[in-house]
Amino acid sequence: MVVAAESTLQFRGIAEEPEMVRPECGLGANNLSVALFTNPIPIGGSIATGAPRGLESGGRSALVRLDRQGGSGDDSGQGGRSRDPGVPGGAGGPPPREQEARNGTHLSRRARIVLELSKPRITRLVTLTAMVGFALAAAGLPADSWSWASMLVVCLGCVIGTALSSAGANALNQWLERRRDALMPRTATRPLPERRVSPFGAFAVGFALSLAGVGVLLVTCGAGPALVSIATILVYVLLYTPMKPVSPLSTLVGAVPGALPPLIGFSAAATLSPGAFNAMPGLRNVLASLQSLGTTSSLGGWSLFALMFVWQVPHVLALSWMYKDDYLRGGHKVLPVFDQTGVLTSVIVILWALLLIPATLLPAVFMPDRLGWPYVVIAGLSGGAFVAMCFRLARVRTRAAARAVFFGSIVHLPLLLLAMVVEVLTRLSIWGLPEAMSGAGS
Repeated sequence: MVVAAESTLQFRGIAEEPEMVRPECGLGANNLSVALFTNPIPIGGSIATGAPRGLESGGRSALVRLDRQGGSGDDSGQGGRSRDPGVPGGAGGPPPREQEARNGTHLSRRARIVLELSKPRITRLVTLTAMVGFALAAAGLPADSWSWASMLVVCLGCVIGTALSSAGANALNQWLERRRDALMPRTATRPLPERRVSPFGAFAVGFALSLAGVGVLLVTCGAGPALVSIATILVYVLLYTPMKPVSPLSTLVGAVPGALPPLIGFSAAATLSPGAFNAMPGLRNVLASLQSLGTTSSLGGWSLFALMFVWQVPHVLALSWMYKDDYLRGGHKVLPVFDQTGVLTSVIVILWALLLIPATLLPAVFMPDRLGWPYVVIAGLSGGAFVAMCFRLARVRTRAAARAVFFGSIVHLPLLLLAMVVEVLTRLSIWGLPEAMSGAGS
């Protein structure tokens, strides 16, 4: 295809895997930084300017760093800094304060790269849904079953562990999709396609963040939340990501890890209930954690899972419609790529939007002591408005209508989550934790 050929030419360093050489680093160069946050330097000139590739990224490459440090291979004993009799003290290179500022800039750049690899907006939403699950489960605990100290530790552990796990999974996703991302304008500015980080560096960041997230959850919240986090990472990285260029059913597979975070929060709060299994790892506690996810007291958490699962389908299909040309370039087999007229896609969007209405009511059904008519009314009105947007998409079948559905879904979900939290907090501020609520979380 012409489009694919042009994209391959544009991102030749990714698609063709040219011969690589690594710069020789003197003692003053940060070798670990070079390995993780730069790519090998391709041999050959720039298509546009004839400049060596690796010098086009605005100071990102190891060559630029070495050049600024005076090169390597000198015998001055200054770690790559050359002697210059014209400089006081005989040492070349920038003054100490300038060097400190430059090092701070490098650290800031690396931090930005890690932040981009984590997909911060997705990580923020994942963490938010986990905390809503935590709040709803904690509201069902008897008042005398926990202390503020234990509640704070588990809550902070849930936030940090979920955020780290999500960030790690997203980084590993970008590591796996780096070549396809380079072919799509929407994702071509990510760190890996732009060669601001090496594949090994992205993998190392993703693996370390994932491991840290699971570890934090295990230590602070117990085996249950850690197991849910592991399942989320594995399904997202090993099932959903490889399935995207294979089948449109990847949308349904990807909805599973997107719907699991509320269960992380719900199961984390459950460790505070009376008679809960020991939070420390062990086969007995792991089995008890798995069993706890299948009890009637966990139905509230599973209702949140159902809501999140159903919500993602029209949300992702609307996004895929908006960027179907991008997905075609990248080789992703999303439904709008096959359904060029949009008829089938719009019908499926409507069906899942209609299914979303009862899904939004499930939390009130399984947690009636925490959610009542205020939430039900808000969910019904918001769901009706969202369905109307989906019917309009089916009628006009334009990118603007798909965009409206996409942003409508972004408004719909936070509104539901906010309504849940506000009603729970309002009930607690008025009635506290009566006995009628104590059985729900135990």
